[in-house]
Formats: sequence, C-alpha cells, structure tokens
Amino acid sequence: MEIWLDLRNHESVDIPNGINRVVTKDASYNQSTVYVRNGHVELSTNEQGVLVHITSKQEQDKALSFVGLVDWILLSGEDWTMIPFENLVAACQHSHTKIAAFIDQPQQANGAAFALQTGVDALIVAPFNELIEAALIAKSIRFEHDDSLKSKEEIKQDIHIQEFYLKSVESGGVGERYCLDFTTLFNHHEGVFIGSSAKSMVLIKAETAPSDFVPSRPFRVNAGSPHSYIHMFDGAMKYLSELTSGDIVAIVATNGQTRPGTIGRIKIERRPLLHIKFHDGKNNEGHIFIQQAETVRLFANDGKPISATHLKITDKVLGKTSQHGTHIGNIVLSDVEEK
Repeated sequence: MEIWLDLRNHESVDIPNGINRVVTKDASYNQSTVYVRNGHVELSTNEQGVLVHITSKQEQDKALSFVGLVDWILLSGEDWTMIPFENLVAACQHSHTKIAAFIDQPQQANGAAFALQTGVDALIVAPFNELIEAALIAKSIRFEHDDSLKSKEEIKQDIHIQEFYLKSVESGGVGERYCLDFTTLFNHHEGVFIGSSAKSMVLIKAETAPSDFVPSRPFRVNAGSPHSYIHMFDGAMKYLSELTSGDIVAIVATNGQTRPGTIGRIKIERRPLLHIKFHDGKNNEGHIFIQQAETVRLFANDGKPISATHLKITDKVLGKTSQHGTHIGNIVLSDVEEK
C-alpha cells in the first residue's frame, strides 16, 4: 500500500519519509506525481485514473463503472463511510484497477487500509503530522498482513473438481425453486455449480437425459432455492434470486473445463425440497436445497449422473471448494464463514 501526500491546497512543503507520491495541480515536484484536473487523474508513471466524490449510491455506481477501465480510482466523500470502500475494493480485486482513498481523520486510516481485510491500494492525506503518522502506521501493519494473504492472481485458478461425501439427505420443506433455461445446449457431462456457501458447491447436472415421464430439456438446469449461490463465468457469485436473462453463468464439465452460458429465462415455482449436507473429508462442509424430483441430478464421483431422489449418505458427489468468501457476489481475500 502506498501513501500519497495531497498538496493541491497547500503551499510547498518538505516531503516526509515514507511518502510514495504527491497529488498536485502542477508539475512542480520531481518525485512521482499525481495530477488531478477537473476529476481527471494522470500519473507520472503514465497511468490514468479518475476522481470520484461519493455522496450517494449513484456516485458509487459511477465509480464501479470505471473498474477495469482505468488504472486508479481516487475516492473521496463528505461523509466518510466504509460500505462504498468495501464495495469498490471487492470489485477491483478482479481487475488491474487500484483504489486510492482520501482520508481526513486519523481513525479512517485503518478502516481504508483494511477494508475487506485487503484494503485500498493507497491512502491520500493532507500534510498534517497526525494524518501522515496514522497512514504510515497503517501501511506498516498492512505490510505484515499482506504476507499472510494470497495474491489477487491466485483467485483466478482453473476450477478443480473434487469429491464430496454426503452427510445427510433430508426433507427441506416447501420453497421456491429456480429453473434456469439457457440460450445454449448442455452436454451430458455438464452442469452449474450451486451451494448455500460460496466455499463449498456441488455440480448440478443439466436436464439432458429424459425420465420415464418427462422429456429431456438440454438447455435447463433445475438449480434449487433462491438463497443459493451460483458460479458466474467471470468468477463472481450471484444468488439465484439475483439472476436475470442475459446473465452469463459458468457451464462446468465433470473434468473442470468451463465455458460461458447465457440465461434466456428463469422459471420460479413452489416445490418440495431436499436438504442435502456434504463435506470433503477435511474441514470444508456445505449444503444445498434442491427440488425433490428425479429429474434433478448431481454427478457421482465416477462422473455418472445420480438423481436427487436416489441419493444416499454413502454416495460421493462432484463439487468444488474455495478458501475465499464473497462480498456482494465478488470473491474476496478476507475471511468469511457461512453455515
């Protein structure tokens, strides 16, 4: 994490040790400089950025719209709150865009430096001793903390398919279940990842096989209850209840290969549900609620489909685990526990 000194409204000052860049309206300083002009940001390192002053959700959405398009987003706000910073930090963890936050109170340094544990990429402070000291302390703590976190790129690994042991199969009462109809056809060995926790998800098979009473629907996945997470193609997670037509989901094969699938329609109906709990033989546990119907199938550990109504606690099914939690659907590096 860097410390930037904001000199736009101050006379020339000596630059204290530990400052990485200065924020100015001109080019009067020799060290790394951030020029801010009418909301446009230009860095002496040939990076580009924007300045966004957040006082409402509309301005937060404006800042989010720049993620992936610019190198830096400089955030300020009249009423400094954590939520916009957390939302921007979560979104930027999956892009090259970095966040620099203006702080005007010493206690804000740690809040910005450790938003969602990973924090912003730079703190911007005016040339006041108490602000500079608080920022430098936060930077020092962050340096030690970052060693214990994986890099951003490590999140973006290929999907690794693994086995889950069934722990219990019980009635889940009655609730809404979501059928997802895609604009593409599934192969027999493909499905989507669903889970009540983003850390433990099972592969639910598409309806590519007919039953005695229902024809096949090779474009459909009966995905389960509205609170469930689904793995999107960009690596993010969404609740089933958040999905809309046009969303792009990860279609995953039993060998881990992934391709995009666009949702064309969603059918929501009240149906009897099964509550299925599972674990990976270590410390990762999860569960799902899916419709109690023979047309809903998971994949056994040998890759063959197995109907939800035929599941037994001696069965093993295919899924995936992750050490990362989510914040508003984005995979984050901070600790998140879901049960």
